[in-house]
Amino acid sequence: MKRSSLFPALVLLGCGVAAGMFIEQHQLHTEIAAANHSVVTDSPSPQNFVPGENPTAAHNASDSQPGTLGIDQLATRIRQALVARSYARRAQELEKIARALALADIPQAIAQAEDLPVNLRASFVQLLIGRWAEVDPAAAMACAQKLSRSQERTAAGLIVLNKWLQHDRRGAVAWFEKQPNGELRTQAMPLVVSALAKEDPAATLAWLDAHSNAQTRAEFLSPIFRRWAASDPAAAAKKLLQMSANPQRDSAFTQVLIQWTDQAPDAALACSRALPEGLLKQNALRCVISELAQNDPQQALQAANALTPGALQYELLGTIAGQWAQVDLNAALDWAKALPDGKARDAMLGNLSSAWAREDPAAAAAFAQTLPPGKLQENFFNLAAANWGQSDPAAAFAWTRQLPAGPGQLAAMQSVVNSWALNDPNAAAATVQSLPAGATRDNLISSVVSQWSQTDSEAAAQWAMALPASKAQRDAVQEALSRLAISNPQSAAQLALSLNTETSGEIESKVASQWAASDFDGALAWMQQLPAGTQRDNFLNNLAKQWAAKDPQAASSWALQLPEGPLRDAAVLNVSRGWTENSPQEAAKFITALPPGDLQCDAAISVVSEWAASEPAAAAAWAVAFPEGPLRQSALQNVVPTWGNTDPQGVENWLGTLPAGSSRDTAVEIFANTLADNSPSAAMQWLETVSDPATRDSQLENVASRWLGENRDAAAKWIASSSLNDQQKSRLLGQ
Repeated sequence: MKRSSLFPALVLLGCGVAAGMFIEQHQLHTEIAAANHSVVTDSPSPQNFVPGENPTAAHNASDSQPGTLGIDQLATRIRQALVARSYARRAQELEKIARALALADIPQAIAQAEDLPVNLRASFVQLLIGRWAEVDPAAAMACAQKLSRSQERTAAGLIVLNKWLQHDRRGAVAWFEKQPNGELRTQAMPLVVSALAKEDPAATLAWLDAHSNAQTRAEFLSPIFRRWAASDPAAAAKKLLQMSANPQRDSAFTQVLIQWTDQAPDAALACSRALPEGLLKQNALRCVISELAQNDPQQALQAANALTPGALQYELLGTIAGQWAQVDLNAALDWAKALPDGKARDAMLGNLSSAWAREDPAAAAAFAQTLPPGKLQENFFNLAAANWGQSDPAAAFAWTRQLPAGPGQLAAMQSVVNSWALNDPNAAAATVQSLPAGATRDNLISSVVSQWSQTDSEAAAQWAMALPASKAQRDAVQEALSRLAISNPQSAAQLALSLNTETSGEIESKVASQWAASDFDGALAWMQQLPAGTQRDNFLNNLAKQWAAKDPQAASSWALQLPEGPLRDAAVLNVSRGWTENSPQEAAKFITALPPGDLQCDAAISVVSEWAASEPAAAAAWAVAFPEGPLRQSALQNVVPTWGNTDPQGVENWLGTLPAGSSRDTAVEIFANTLADNSPSAAMQWLETVSDPATRDSQLENVASRWLGENRDAAAKWIASSSLNDQQKSRLLGQ
């Protein structure tokens, strides 16, 4: 299988990109795109280049011939071109002008082009200088290098060099060798290398050694050796193996081997086998045998069989099987079946299984039953089932029921049902429903609903709701209604209301949340018009947090009018959380007005935790205002650590404003424990300000004990001078 070299295309692409750097691409008409392309390929190269010759016959512009426009007419014609209504028309007229000028007038025309708009000047100048380069490339290059803008100089230089290399390769290369390092030399290198490699790749390699650095040489190894391998792959491979090993060398070598295999596979294979053991040899054999498999699978098999059994051999056998199956599946299957049992046979069959299952799933299924249990058999089962299920799902499902019970059978059944339920969900559903109750039917119910919901989620939901009550039925209903809530949330909610199961509340919650996420106002309006009762309140409770974020007064009024119980408590908590997101101060007022008790405590903790993240000082002031008791304690425990971790100085300033007493003591204890790990001495200093002696000593001892474990010397020094009593000091220092 021959591969054409991409190198010339890449080179011309690089030249074209550079040449068009200053041409604005404003979605021009097709004819202008063609005109811009002609900047680089203005005319065919003459068979025999003679300096001074005027190749007028080569131009392809139908309405302008070289020499028909005098230089004295140029300014007038340019003004006329620039008043054209569209950019495309202006560019087209300038192209005609550039082609109609006599070659002798081109230098003067280039000078006058300096006044053209930048988006038109580049293409005009490039066309002129390309024509000039056809007859006098040295003079054209000299002119190109005098252009005022650096990018235009580079683009024009590449155009000239490209034509120069076509007519006078030696002269062009000599000019290039004199150029200093820079943008032009960098972009011109591919042009020069391509031109040299066409003539003599080996000499090109030597030239690169003399005129480039190691990085540049490495970049051009692959294209040079691709040229070389086209004519003499053996010499190219030999040269590469004489070079120092590196990734570029190895990449070029494998490319040469691929080309060599297309020309002389036996020689390429012999070269690969003769390499020293290692990664290069493995890659070489992989390339040669894989390439050979595309042209002659049987010869590739012989080569792969000669390898030492192992991962590479199994990989290649699989590759060969895949290639052979595209040409002659039956022959490949016959060969694979005849192999002795083992990894090589499994590799071949594994790669043939997909093609076989597509071609004849029933035959593949029958063969799979002759295989020993294992991954290969399961793979055959799944592929046969999936393909057979598309063409004859009833027959395929009947076959799966005859398989030995286990994971392989279930996977095959699911493959059939997945295809069946997409194409004929009612038939698939009826078949699955007729199965005996058990884990298999439960799994397949899920498969039916999952696939059916993709095409008709409402029908899938109604079918699932009609099934006998079970966990599988509840899961199927939930999945179908969740899918339906995306496309038709009102229908999903209405169906959820008709449920009367233990988990109906959970399903209603999910449907409500999905609806509210896409259309909160619509969801709320629909739920509010429901008859008063538990179902309506359950739906609204699921929206309470979002409702409070939009309209906290309405949401809180609704929550407070609910009868006491778990639903009311949940609604109040959700309203508090939603209100806090936008206005924690107002949420705090709402909670303060609640009757003392567990609900107020839970709501306060919820609010203060959220509030502390954005306004810790305000949250702390609100928390400390609660009466002494569990509520204040819990609130402070949620504010002070968060605040202390982000702004310890702010906490210290706040503590300094608190009067002595239990509230301050609680806040100090919490803050000190926040400091204890990173700054135990500061924690101790704060604890010593606690007014209650028992609390103070207990906390000091706890922090001191932790400090001793981290830095005994510093902790012992502090303990010795602390206000702890002698018994506490002795107990601590005796640890």
